Amino acid sequence: MAQVQVYRSSKVLGAAAVAACATVAVLGGAVLEQQPLLGWVLVVSFVAGGLAALAAQVAGGTTLSLGRKGLEIASLYTHRRILWDDIQPPALVDLGKARFIGIRWRPGRGKPGVLRALLGVDLAIAPVYGVPLAAVCERMNTCRIRALATGLGADSMPATSIPAAPRTAVAATPARATGASRPVRPYPVALGAALLVFGLNIVGRLALQLHGMPVTIAMAIGAAALVAIWFGWSVGRPPTPQERTRFLWGYGALIALPMLALYGAAAISRGFDGAELALLALHAIAYPAAAQFFLADKRIAGLVHRGA
Repeated sequence: MAQVQVYRSSKVLGAAAVAACATVAVLGGAVLEQQPLLGWVLVVSFVAGGLAALAAQVAGGTTLSLGRKGLEIASLYTHRRILWDDIQPPALVDLGKARFIGIRWRPGRGKPGVLRALLGVDLAIAPVYGVPLAAVCERMNTCRIRALATGLGADSMPATSIPAAPRTAVAATPARATGASRPVRPYPVALGAALLVFGLNIVGRLALQLHGMPVTIAMAIGAAALVAIWFGWSVGRPPTPQERTRFLWGYGALIALPMLALYGAAAISRGFDGAELALLALHAIAYPAAAQFFLADKRIAGLVHRGA
């Protein structure tokens, strides 16, 4: 692929990522005596993440190459080529305080995945190249338009006739839906999520003998993330406000209320302790809170399906 422009990831950002992982790993080591499970999770996770980030930096970081026929993203862990003719115009996407370049396949050119369902794009390019993201996006659109014009036999097209790159992403359409969005029944989804949490508790607490609040938080976030990913992949859009409300009511009834009742009964049988009961109440609502974060985030929903 003939290269027109090459961007390399910032070494400063790469070093900052390695330093952040090392810092969290050290903090995990500091709490090993008081919280062994939490400490080991932090140490193992962030040491592995830091080593992976360091290896990627030593190998040269990430390279974004814009060519006459398409773009190429290369790093230690990935090497991907995409033709300009296969994608729609790249656009800047704002997600809260985060900004990235979003790329979507043209109809019939690629297979939408989980990223399309969650963010409305098929490929996200993060601001890691040390140059303004808007400049990278504009350059990508310039290369794409010139390539398409050349492919149509208009290689004499002057540069002044090339339109400017879009500054914001257009509203995304559902990934897997054709025509009307696929319906979903929130209560069976809530039941499936509750059974998933039940299975995670059996494996984690009984088989592996894992206990403590970190285990609860990990199970809550893991279960909610799996349900959100499954929902986005199967339905092709985020849940509507009504679906979110029904799911959270069903999920909360199946998870939080029975857990709170059991823990409350155990606390009362040992002698009523208001502080302990309050802590158990917070423990019980961890699962619906995680589900609320993943399934009711209006910023993500607005990017994917504004008419939901």
